Formats: sequence, C-alpha cells, structure tokens
Amino acid sequence: MGQKIRQLRLDDRLTLEEAAERAGCTPGFLSQVERNQAVPSISMLYSIAQALGVKVTHFFPRMTSGPKVVRADAREVFRFEGSFMVYSLLSTSFPDRKLGMVHRSLK
Repeated sequence: MGQKIRQLRLDDRLTLEEAAERAGCTPGFLSQVERNQAVPSISMLYSIAQALGVKVTHFFPRMTSGPKVVRADAREVFRFEGSFMVYSLLSTSFPDRKLGMVHRSLK
C-alpha cells in the first residue's frame, strides 16, 4: 500500500508536505505510511485517497472472478503490513463497495 501511495504522490508531483496537508495528517506520518512503517486508519486512508485523487478501493486487492457473494468460510482475508486488523472481502464485486471488518483473535 505504501508504494502505491508514494507513486501516486510522485505522479501528481506533490511533496510530502503538500500531500499530507491535503490528507489532514503530518508529513512524518505520511512518510511512515509510504515506507510501510505505519498503517493508516480506514478514515485516514479515505483522506489520503481523496488527496491523491483515487478511490480508497485503489489500495485493496481486486477479485476478478467467482461468485457474487462469498460465504463466510470461503472469504479471502488480508492484512496490511504492520496492522493487527484483519479485513475480509464480502463480495467479488469489491470496487465501490463497502469493506467489512472481521474481528478475530489472532492465534
């Protein structure tokens, strides 16, 4: 995710300071996100996406085929590097859809 954010920022020719100001965070925090040393909250990720002119779904994996609804025992789960949160795709038509968060104990 950090590499995508950095590339979008560089493509827009924004400095860390400019992008951070647009997103409502500090340049230091944005730098840590770009280097995968910090994980933004979902609300901050929305702000970063808006600041860079993309939808938040740009940062999540895309499913290309399969059923429209994915049953609980067959859902693809993923984490962002450094985050304890576990995310689950509830539908194969993920872009522009809601993201569901599954609370599980990590064993």
